[in-house]
This record gives sequence, C-alpha cells and structure tokens, in this order.
Amino acid sequence: MDFNFPQKVGSGIEKMLAHVPKECVDLLKHILTYDPEERISAEEILQHEYFYDLYEADKQKEFQTTL
Repeated sequence: MDFNFPQKVGSGIEKMLAHVPKECVDLLKHILTYDPEERISAEEILQHEYFYDLYEADKQKEFQTTL
C-alpha cells in the first residue's frame, strides 16, 4: 500500500512526556518511527541506553552466580 499522509507539525512528544526521562523519550521516538526501514529493531531496543541499568544489573547478577 502506498499512503501519502499530509505533513503536519506536532507539538512534540517531549511536551506530552515532560515527566519521563530523556532516554525513554528517545527510545519511544525510535519505536514509533513510521517507516519500518528506519524503525529500531527489537535487538536495538534491548541495547538502548534506557535499559542500561537493567543490563548492568543482569550482568552483575550473572557474574555473582559464576563465583
């Protein structure tokens, strides 16, 4: 299908999510990209800086279980 939506200027997701960390807003922008060729992949999502703390905690947990 070929959709040609008119260009619209929005108010910005940052205004709607002012209480959310900037890393989360950045991740949402990448996830919500309309063009699937430009959209972030699931693997890239998991490597995004928003999940850094979880990744580090999991890595630390793995390290402790190997000791």
